[in-house]
Amino acid sequence: PDHPHDRVQLIRADLTSYRWQTGAIKLLVIDAMKSAELTLTIAKNFFPSLEEGSLLIQQDFKHFHTSWIHLLHFQLREYLRISRSVENSGTAAFEVLDRIPPELLAQIDFARFSDEEVDTSFAHSLQLVPRDHGVNIAAAHVMHYLHLGRADRARDILIRYESIADQGEFSHVKRRLR
Repeated sequence: PDHPHDRVQLIRADLTSYRWQTGAIKLLVIDAMKSAELTLTIAKNFFPSLEEGSLLIQQDFKHFHTSWIHLLHFQLREYLRISRSVENSGTAAFEVLDRIPPELLAQIDFARFSDEEVDTSFAHSLQLVPRDHGVNIAAAHVMHYLHLGRADRARDILIRYESIADQGEFSHVKRRLR
């Protein structure tokens, strides 16, 4: 008989070198996009195997440190639709609307994003979640510029979020700005 354990495959691997070659993916849970480089490696390796109708569960979508996730999701906005923003967590789930072309993923280079593209990416992410779920996404917007060593720009962005800058994970970002 068909048992759930027969359909789920757990693989322990170094994600910087592992290559997915097993076929279509219906459910992808990601809790490993801890750097910009690893984010792109994971996306290029696994996202093309996501089928239409698949579910992508993205841990750290609402975390102050992982700003690159928003740049990636904005580039894939035609392929992913938010399904759920999990309350009191950094997690969001997305339905895959269509296969994600590997060529599109190959073109993404976070270093080439203009400030306008970055700001548009974060505005997009903030529109996806309920207003009270967006505080840490706003903090990630500021953090993006800190990752780049651009404290002046980070301070300018922080001013945009002044009304919520005493909530969520903003304290971590403000500490890094000092």
